[in-house]
Amino acid sequence: GVTDFYSTSACVFQYRIQGTLPEGCACDSSTKKDHSHERSGGSSGGSDGGKHHSDSVSLDHLNYMVDSLTRQDSVLFVAAMIRFLNDVDVAEKLAQRPLLCDRDKAYALLKTYMQTEACQEFGCHKLGTLVPAMQDVTAFSSSQSHITN
Repeated sequence: GVTDFYSTSACVFQYRIQGTLPEGCACDSSTKKDHSHERSGGSSGGSDGGKHHSDSVSLDHLNYMVDSLTRQDSVLFVAAMIRFLNDVDVAEKLAQRPLLCDRDKAYALLKTYMQTEACQEFGCHKLGTLVPAMQDVTAFSSSQSHITN
């Protein structure tokens, strides 16, 4: 799953394991689960309360350092999002209910990460053809056939 879509991830996981859609998982449910998790910017936990000093590292250098440390993270996140969206699509088809209520947000987030320099260099656009092939409707439903039969 993806923490940005924790509730939907948990519902898809439960559906995959149990073979039934848990109460409150469908978008049209009156008891929709809300396990929100939003990305948030961290603050400097230093003793100066996060104040910036003229002798501190430049913002450009800091951005460069962060980007160099997280290059592979954006590629991994794109792969996870593509897998997540594929799993959601499969679960929605099998359950015949909408599960991802904020689909526009999911695709906007995916698009943002696909445009990172690391993804451009890696070729993240190719991942969309690989991930669905690893997890199609047949594989999803056969993994739960022992539960529903």
